[in-house]
Amino acid sequence: MLRITVQEHQDSLIIKLEGRIVAPWVAELIDFWEETAPHLSSRKLSVDLRDVTYIDADGKRALKDIYTLTGAEFLASTPWTRYLAEEIVATIHRESSEALSKDAEAIPHPQMVDERESSQATMCQMGLTAADHRSMERALQHAIERDELTLHYQPKINVSSEAVVGVEAFSRWADPLRGTVPPVQFLHLAEKSGMILSIGAWVLRQACSQARSWAHAAVPARTVAVNVSESQFYRAGFLDHLLGTLGDTGLNPESLELDIPAEVLMKHPSRAKPILRSIQDKGVRISADNLSISQGGFGSLSKLPINALKIDRSCTRDITSNPDKKAFVKTVIGIAKSKNLTVIAEGVETIEDLDFLREHRCDEAQGFYLGRPAPPWQLARLLSSR
Repeated sequence: MLRITVQEHQDSLIIKLEGRIVAPWVAELIDFWEETAPHLSSRKLSVDLRDVTYIDADGKRALKDIYTLTGAEFLASTPWTRYLAEEIVATIHRESSEALSKDAEAIPHPQMVDERESSQATMCQMGLTAADHRSMERALQHAIERDELTLHYQPKINVSSEAVVGVEAFSRWADPLRGTVPPVQFLHLAEKSGMILSIGAWVLRQACSQARSWAHAAVPARTVAVNVSESQFYRAGFLDHLLGTLGDTGLNPESLELDIPAEVLMKHPSRAKPILRSIQDKGVRISADNLSISQGGFGSLSKLPINALKIDRSCTRDITSNPDKKAFVKTVIGIAKSKNLTVIAEGVETIEDLDFLREHRCDEAQGFYLGRPAPPWQLARLLSSR
């Protein structure tokens, strides 16, 4: 049996686990986590493993997912729980940009403090070694040909009617040795190594093919959004490749939406503009993605040939209690309305978030409250039942 409790300590939230974390109880752990996550705000999260007596593969995967999303600290004291924490963190640690820039020279080590020697429990924050990095890069090179990559799709809804208006494609990698590798980890690696071009081409083709299949089956997913990296967007021949993929799969260009990072478009607007115009002229929709408070001059985006502004999840979390986020979102919506652009909000986690967006005339939204990313068959069933 698994017992789950929450303890609050100053600016930290501690999830204490006691007993056996095995398959029958993993769903309870995941449900508990999904209820807790939206309330974290800026507080640090710790997962107390000191009274865990056993964990199976499903339990490890659940803890890996929690760590990936939050960077949580694992509290451990006995040799077995310390080993468990190290094993979980070492296999999936999200590399920071600083560690990536140093490549193999940066090999983080676990910060270990035995509970018997300190009032604080062990905090394990271990990164990938250089050997891990090279091994993962080699494995990623073969992931497509071995059918290890898949796509999950998250529904996007009309804020006013709550009708599904489209989906966004998210890549997943199920490595036979490492298990599920977090997207933030392998996509960063792919970008750095240049493999993002082949992976991006695969994602585009798969998403277009799936959208075409859904259209034939009358599944209500009007558009499919695909993320495009900077290297893909500026690569010579990108438009030809895009049109070729649409032609091969038979997808109507108006059913495809490309999510391009806002910072990429704002970095070289004069260079981006003719590419955007060429894409838009073919009927494909374009969104400026990951729009956040930290980006200045986002108003310049409205001068580019795009269709939508997409607000980053960091700006919608706790929006009802954060004046800065409220002001930012209202400003983005105001600019979009004045330029006849669609506003899409990511990361909607609560009914309060959705109500705020509805009140201020945001057009579309997505997030765990509205639907989690799911494999195609599962999402089709969900969409058909709405």
